[in-house]
Amino acid sequence: MLAICAYGFYALLAAAAVIDARERRLPHGLALALVVLGAACGLAEGGVGTLLPRAASACAVCGALVAFELAWRRVKGAPGQGMGDIRALFALMLVYPEAALAAYALALIALALSCVAVRSRSLPLIPFLVPFFILFTGLLSGA
Repeated sequence: MLAICAYGFYALLAAAAVIDARERRLPHGLALALVVLGAACGLAEGGVGTLLPRAASACAVCGALVAFELAWRRVKGAPGQGMGDIRALFALMLVYPEAALAAYALALIALALSCVAVRSRSLPLIPFLVPFFILFTGLLSGA
């Protein structure tokens, strides 16, 4: 069951990366599917005892990011990070929180370096986030 959840989750992540790269958005339906499948993966891995701490961590981290983003928009008058990126991070944290946070940090660094290289003020984050998440889930799980 866990393998089916994981492969389905990775397929949805790939779709999210392609859509974000093309349109710079994460559709609400796809974000919801990622969260539902991420929760199913958490349940399949260790039941409610595994899912609840992951969900609490995801709420805390993503809630802090939303608060920071809202403050940023109020002060700067322009968006910083997209809310779709935060929703994607929430879903990733339901599956593997440590890998999600490590991937998020490296994706932000790679995004910043890419923006400098191509002289752009913004680029989509999810195409950077997904490969790092897949890499870290493999490394941290011993696969």
